[in-house]
Amino acid sequence: MASVARETGVALANVLRCFPTKHALVAAVFADRMNAYADAVATALEDLDLGHDFTGYIETACTMQAADNGFADAGLL
Repeated sequence: MASVARETGVALANVLRCFPTKHALVAAVFADRMNAYADAVATALEDLDLGHDFTGYIETACTMQAADNGFADAGLL
């Protein structure tokens, strides 16, 4: 958390006030991406073709992961 504060030019106390844990910071940074994965799951569950829903989700997830290496590196998948 100290390195985040240093890199952003913000006092560590301010970072910790907004994000008391590393998990809270990562969750805030990646919230939109996690929502996109949840939407992809919901779309897959709506598909009545069991083979298509699974492969469709895998294709979508792989495309999303390939487009954002930071998300994959964060270990959120």
